[in-house]
Amino acid sequence: VCEDLSTSSVDAVDAVNAYIDAVNNNASDVAAKAGPAVDALNRSADLVSAGMSGALSPDLRGALTEWVDAARGVVAAISGNAGPEDFNATSSRSNAARENALDRCDAAY
Repeated sequence: VCEDLSTSSVDAVDAVNAYIDAVNNNASDVAAKAGPAVDALNRSADLVSAGMSGALSPDLRGALTEWVDAARGVVAAISGNAGPEDFNATSSRSNAARENALDRCDAAY
């Protein structure tokens, strides 16, 4: 599950950053960038969620669950065309959750 988080979240971050760049530059392809960002976040969240098992420590499971929840929050923010303040708060939560989960993964293995 940690390998899934590590690899899939990189793709998600890249896709979200492309979406953010489009939004920040008032680009005509914002909608075209939103779809891949949403898809990559959902793919990562689905992989991590599916990989969680009883063998994980409660601490690691909690960190991974927070990442899944935070990734879904960014999906909702993108899909709902959240304003900059709400989007940035949601994105910051996601980034912190990802880092925390990766740190917990490193500690567990």
